[in-house]
Amino acid sequence: MMVGLGSLFAILALTMIVGGFHIQQKSTYLLPELQYQTLNEDSYISILNRGGDTVSLNASSSGQNLISVYVDTMTGSYRALPVAGLNQFKTGNTIFVYYNATVKGYKITNNVNAMPGTSFAICPVTVRLVDENAKIIVSKWQRTCDNITGPGPTVTSMNSTTGYRGWPMVRNITGTYFLSGATALLNRSDGEEIPATSCTCLSPTSLICTFDLTGKAISLPRYNVVVTNPDGKRAMRANYFTLSSPAPTLTSSAPSSGLQGATVTITLLRGTYFQPGAVVVYNNGTTTIPLTGVTVTNPSSISGTLTIPAGATIGYYNITVTNPDAKTVTRANLFRVLDNAPTVSGITNRTGYSGWQAFENITGTNFVSGSTASFVNGTLTINPASCTYVSSTRLFCTYDLTGVEASATNGYSVLVSNPDGKTASRANYFTVSNPTPVISSSTPSTGVSGNLVTIVSLSGTYFQPGATVTYWQGSTTSLPLGSISVPVMTRITGMLDLSSAPTGYYNITVKNPLPVGKTTTRTNAFRVYAYAAPTLSGISPIHGQRGTTITPVLVTGANFRTGAQVRLYNGSTLIYTAPVGSSTATQITTTFALPVGVIPNVSNVRVTNPDGQYAILTKAYTIEP
Repeated sequence: MMVGLGSLFAILALTMIVGGFHIQQKSTYLLPELQYQTLNEDSYISILNRGGDTVSLNASSSGQNLISVYVDTMTGSYRALPVAGLNQFKTGNTIFVYYNATVKGYKITNNVNAMPGTSFAICPVTVRLVDENAKIIVSKWQRTCDNITGPGPTVTSMNSTTGYRGWPMVRNITGTYFLSGATALLNRSDGEEIPATSCTCLSPTSLICTFDLTGKAISLPRYNVVVTNPDGKRAMRANYFTLSSPAPTLTSSAPSSGLQGATVTITLLRGTYFQPGAVVVYNNGTTTIPLTGVTVTNPSSISGTLTIPAGATIGYYNITVTNPDAKTVTRANLFRVLDNAPTVSGITNRTGYSGWQAFENITGTNFVSGSTASFVNGTLTINPASCTYVSSTRLFCTYDLTGVEASATNGYSVLVSNPDGKTASRANYFTVSNPTPVISSSTPSTGVSGNLVTIVSLSGTYFQPGATVTYWQGSTTSLPLGSISVPVMTRITGMLDLSSAPTGYYNITVKNPLPVGKTTTRTNAFRVYAYAAPTLSGISPIHGQRGTTITPVLVTGANFRTGAQVRLYNGSTLIYTAPVGSSTATQITTTFALPVGVIPNVSNVRVTNPDGQYAILTKAYTIEP
């Protein structure tokens, strides 16, 4: 006894240390017998309890041995539920498992005569009895398709009893006792058959099947609808399906026009009842254009490629669609072939200037690679130096107007020519202008006699390449501008030799080249001095107080002449003229006697030579209060 108590204490101690232990619950003991049976064309599974424990079928009832009945089919696993009041399954009792079509679920009853709408015509199927407490299978029973099957299927309806030739269709077939793996076909008394390409059994009362109607003969007589279960049992609904092949219709074309010689992608011919393999042609009188690469996307859509000949008749075309069964439709004036001749709408600059290049963007339609544009005035033609095809609506062309005389306003027409010889013209749209040149300024505007070369730039307008320039005074002195360049219409550059030029003012004359040779003169536009203009580099000191005399004041620079004057300016206002004490070419010595009333400021220093040339040193001297 002491040994037993010691063992018990040891077990308890071990339990406290390791956290306890679990004793496995005993499984339910049951000897079931399962059979497939039929009664009044209804089918079910009977289960006889030949011996063992009394088990509970209802999870809400009390009892240690809780058994569940599971039905496993090709579509899933389902738990059969006992009818109301059925809680226990005792030794010697029989229960019945059936499919209730009303509630669409499996039920368990102990009354074989109380099974409404039963059907168990399914194979393969597995029935499992599971101990829910121990979570183990107590018994398992299987039925394959080699076993005795239930009743054959029936066909009651189809969601649409009409199909259209040439296209697949999906139909929902309803009936009873459909099995997983059931197939369907459409057949006729003349032997024509259309088997379903696929079928899915949704339930014992519903099949979804797909039929390919490509190339099938139209009905008359109608087709029967036949469903066959995997066990070979079948059902038929006679004369129930009509295969129709109506003539196509045609409503629109996108695009609806194209140019002669163009390849047009027809993205959408819209209509109804188009069939794969349909043929499409476009027709206008003797001109017939086939649509190639035809794709019948669906019964209402066709696409393809239309290659329009360059010489195709211009105007509206009828479109004809013919299905493989020879049924056809023609829609008049549904497509238009347009003339591919170019049109001209405008140019960038409507005026060009004689002697210069004109750069023009010419706009219009139907331009192609190789198109050119000319200016035409009677017998006069200005051909482009170059023309670049930019797009079907734009050309970029360059014209050399050297030697071209002026025209009347809008005297030239713009003529565009395509490589195929087709042309378009916009009349009275371009002017060649040759206005008289204008001189606005000369840089520099002065020079020193005795200089070998002076570089000159003339500004103005309407200068032409090849223009000549002359600087002159009186009737005896004329200085030609050498090395002339006219880079743009508004500027002339050149070199002027003043090595023996008399002093004084000169007129400037510009003459444009022949054939017109228009001339302009700007008087007294340039002056030649005997000496170079003075320059200023500094003054010392750089400030002084008003009312005081500052001496000496030294002004430094270059090119000072005897008699030069030194003055102070506040902006453009003369403040003070200084007496010159002594001077050299580079320095003037003077005195600033600054008036009392002068306003303090930072003054400009200006030195003027006797010939009037001067130099300014801005803000160089500060007058203090």
